[in-house]
Amino acid sequence: MTRTDYTSSYLPNVAYSEADLEANRQGILTEDQFQIVEAVYQERERLARQTNKLFAIWLPLLVIVGFIIEYRQSGKSLGDFLPEALPIVIMVGIGISILMAISAVFTAVNARDARNKRISVAEGEAHVLEKEARTRQSHYMRYELRLNGRLFRFANHASIAHFEDGMSYRVYYIKYYPFPLMLSAEVI
Repeated sequence: MTRTDYTSSYLPNVAYSEADLEANRQGILTEDQFQIVEAVYQERERLARQTNKLFAIWLPLLVIVGFIIEYRQSGKSLGDFLPEALPIVIMVGIGISILMAISAVFTAVNARDARNKRISVAEGEAHVLEKEARTRQSHYMRYELRLNGRLFRFANHASIAHFEDGMSYRVYYIKYYPFPLMLSAEVI
């Protein structure tokens, strides 16, 4: 028995077709799926670049402001203060640069499957979770599917309503931290 009406976790109420499922079985994406995955990939990459730019601007500014404050509080002349403080500023700058480089490497590694459109398969018994999650100032509904230890999150009830707790499913997805992009699913 094959059911192909699972909705996208990123585009609520967009139904998967039989063509999507058949293409995913062969390890390829349909044109619609390609556009969705590419849009998600581009958006996450844009956000990662934006975050790195913010760090690249604000952290050096904080170091410069701290340097100026220390200089003003030290009461020393600039000639006396620079030899003591400059090595510290350079080490902090190098440390920040290393952290930003590590962040860029992790971003690239985590995006590898989405960039290459590499499809993965998970099979197993479904554990469906629909519950209210609370934060300090708000609350919202969480729609989650656990399948063999893999967590899939959905946007709304309609997206997860197709899954029944305890049933066995085969899910085609693309690994992309923090949550995989589900492409299609079928009952096995």
